[in-house]
Amino acid sequence: MKSLFRSIPFLLVWGCLHGQSLQGDCANGYVLCNKDVVVLESLPGAGINPAEIPDTKCLDAPFPETNSVWLKWTIAEAGSLDFTILPLDERDDIDFVLYRLPKSLQGCEAKEELRCMLAGPELGESSDADSPCTGATGLRPGTLEITGEIGCRGDSSNFLATSQVHAGEHYALFVHNFRSSGGFMLEFAGTCVFQELALPCGTSPSPILNNFDGNFIRVSNVQPNPVVEMLNLTVETNIDARGYLYLVDNGGRVIEILPVSFLPGTHQISLNTAELSPGVYFIKIRLGNHAYLARFAKA
Repeated sequence: MKSLFRSIPFLLVWGCLHGQSLQGDCANGYVLCNKDVVVLESLPGAGINPAEIPDTKCLDAPFPETNSVWLKWTIAEAGSLDFTILPLDERDDIDFVLYRLPKSLQGCEAKEELRCMLAGPELGESSDADSPCTGATGLRPGTLEITGEIGCRGDSSNFLATSQVHAGEHYALFVHNFRSSGGFMLEFAGTCVFQELALPCGTSPSPILNNFDGNFIRVSNVQPNPVVEMLNLTVETNIDARGYLYLVDNGGRVIEILPVSFLPGTHQISLNTAELSPGVYFIKIRLGNHAYLARFAKA
C-alpha cells in the first residue's frame, strides 16, 4: 500500500515560478514563466482542498492528496508536449495527472483530464534499464498508453503518451509524491512553446538542486557541460561522508551506481561519458538524507 501521511518541510523553488502561497491547490498553483527546467526541493502538503480530484481514469475513487503541487501554463505555439519528472529522493514514487483548463489558468473547476499516471516502483531500486516502471515518470514519444494504473504489470512503464497541445490553451499538471514530501526536477520537451510571462525568470543550462548543508559539504557544478568524454565535479567537506552516486538517463533509468566515501578535504570526481549516447542525463549524489542533483548534456 502507498503511504499517504507525511509532514511538510521547507520548500525551495529554483527556476521559473511566480512567488505564491505554498498551497497544493489548483487555484493557487504555480504559473510557469516559460518552458525552462523546474526544481522543487519539497512539496507543500495537500493544500486547503485535498479533495479537488474526485476521480480519474487511473483511479476510480477520489485521489487522496497528501504531498502534492500544481503547475500551470499557457501554450503560445502548438505542438507536442513531453516531460520528465525525476524524484530528488531515489526512493520516492511520483504520480501525476495532466489537465486542460478550458476557460483560463484559474478555471480549475472545469478541468479536463488528459493523462493520469499512478504506476511505478521507486527510482534507483534497480540498475536494469529494461525493468518495467523503474525510474522517473512523465510523457514521452513512442508510448501509447494515456493512463497508468496502480502497480506495475506486464509491459507497463512509468511513462505515458505525448500530448498534442494548441496555441492559447491552458494546462495544469498535478504532481503527487505518495511516499514522502520530497521534491523533483521537471524537464519539458516536445515542439510546443509556452507563453512567456513578463516577470523575470531564472534560467540556466545546468539547473542544480543541492540540499547539502553548505557548512559541511559543497559540490561544484558539473564541468564541462555539454561533455564529450570526461565529466568532473569537486566535493569539499569537513566531515566524514558516505553514500552513493547515481548516473541517470533522461527517462529516469539508473545507468550506473557508484559508492562514494569522503574524508574531510577536497575530492575530485571524474566520470567517463565517452560511451554515452548524445542526450540529457542527471548526476545525483546522495549522502544520508541529503542530495545533490544536476542535469548535464552529452554531446
